[in-house]
Amino acid sequence: MKRLSLLLPLLALAAAPARAEDPATSLPDGVYTNAELAVLFRIEDGEASLVKDLSPGRSRETLVIPDRFGSVPVTSVGTIAFADCRNLRSVSFPPSVRRIYARAFSGCSSLTNVVLGPGVKDVGVDAFRDCDAIETFEIGAKLPRFSDDGSGFANSSVPRGARKLRLRLDPANPHFKLVEESLCSADGKTLILNPASVGLAIPDGIKEIDDGAIEELSAKDPRLVVPDGVERIGRDNFMGVKGLREVVLPDSVRRVERRAFSWCPDLESVIIGTGVATIGEACFSDCPKLKTVRIAATNVVVETNAFGWEDDEFQPHAPAVFEIGGKPAEPPAYDCDWGVYDGDDDEDGEEEKRFA
Repeated sequence: MKRLSLLLPLLALAAAPARAEDPATSLPDGVYTNAELAVLFRIEDGEASLVKDLSPGRSRETLVIPDRFGSVPVTSVGTIAFADCRNLRSVSFPPSVRRIYARAFSGCSSLTNVVLGPGVKDVGVDAFRDCDAIETFEIGAKLPRFSDDGSGFANSSVPRGARKLRLRLDPANPHFKLVEESLCSADGKTLILNPASVGLAIPDGIKEIDDGAIEELSAKDPRLVVPDGVERIGRDNFMGVKGLREVVLPDSVRRVERRAFSWCPDLESVIIGTGVATIGEACFSDCPKLKTVRIAATNVVVETNAFGWEDDEFQPHAPAVFEIGGKPAEPPAYDCDWGVYDGDDDEDGEEEKRFA
């Protein structure tokens, strides 16, 4: 019979009398240590959660999560529970685990393979942030969505930045679809995530590129032609891509959201089709080599600082060639003060950015 020590919630670090587990009886609410697993558990309302790694120096290499703690089902992994376990290489989730909380495994830089259990229904914000060694990430059958981190990125829970990442999907999952190794909505119309290993390629049939769906920061081909049929390009998608010199957007594109192509250091030419209605703020801003912009549409809203950049002496610049509807037009002014601190204090007494 295993020995468990109950740590009272209000005195979590105080000594407590040992409790012998009775498999036939549910354990009372409280915080428990398990020396064999080197894990701290919290039991609440008849469910157990792993809340803290207790391995010396967070040095564990493997983690096999049990489906029960005593007689209580293990249903979640708590916030930052295993964050910065830098030697952790593998983790297994039992069917009982339904939720992985925010940053639960962030900073696990040696983690290579993750298979979400068949019961996982929610993965919290940045749950696998800075897990750059992950090569395989398998989405289980019941996961309906990823948590939104407040920036609007619905894919914020997927391990981002892992250069060798390959996504896998349980065939029984009805909410997502893998198209040419890209994660898409079940109907194949929304691109949710292109891992860096996929590059800038956009699968056929896509109508919307979700916010932050594109991870790659280096273009293999200097010319990007977005496939016909795409109607919306979400924000922060191609931001900062090096080696990209020309962007061609088809007539089907209606909206290009803010910062979608900003900070592309090599971008020289942008050609936009007849269907565009809105070009978002800072969409093509701070691309210092951008010389030519041709917009075929005649009725288009160009938001603040959609084009232009400032030099090292804070002088504004605009593309030399700027056309709307096939005719030369005045390039929109670049506001060098846009996006800087405005000096106002928010409720917490901190300065806020105008475009935050």
